[in-house]
Amino acid sequence: MDPNVIIPVAAAALTSSLLTAVVTAVLGHRSELARTREERRQTRLADTYLQAANIAMTLQDFVNRTLPRMEKPGDPKAPPIPTDEEQRLFAARLSIFGSPEMSEAFTKLVRAQVKFVTTVDVRAEVLEEAAAGRAVSAAEDQAATFKAVEEVRAHEVRPAVAAVLQLAHAELAERRLGIWARLRSPVWGAIRRPDRWVRAHMQRAAPSSGKGAAQ
Repeated sequence: MDPNVIIPVAAAALTSSLLTAVVTAVLGHRSELARTREERRQTRLADTYLQAANIAMTLQDFVNRTLPRMEKPGDPKAPPIPTDEEQRLFAARLSIFGSPEMSEAFTKLVRAQVKFVTTVDVRAEVLEEAAAGRAVSAAEDQAATFKAVEEVRAHEVRPAVAAVLQLAHAELAERRLGIWARLRSPVWGAIRRPDRWVRAHMQRAAPSSGKGAAQ
């Protein structure tokens, strides 16, 4: 076999092997770092949104079981809600790891919950006035305050809870789709299989090299 053919072929094979080893080492390290960072971000986001969903459902149970429309003996009492400090700490965590949209949705939920509690307190004051005989129109006031409680429950708290839950589900699903799309991209293909990337790169370069040699 012609040495003029063997030597270039051997040199090309050696270059390919060396290039593959270098690319494999460099991209493999970057791939591991990128994968670790992405997994850490995904875990933090999932944990944060799980906590948001848990708080939202706790507030929903509290609202549903406080002055219900119909109450039977033995019905479970309203659960304790997170303290102001606990809600502030979570809001801070959400502002760091969550999206601005989720932070806004959670803020609306907290405001709705505060308004509900305030409305319930107003009703309690009306009932106290009626019990003490100081209310002029006790029946009308009681009906009005109960209607106010029901309106805040139905039209403010429940929609705010649903918004937090839906947004958490949508953002986590979108994040998973984004990760999958990146894994299918050419860049991530090179990171996962650098040997294929090197071979394809050298095959693309080979015809132009051949033309230059022929000329």
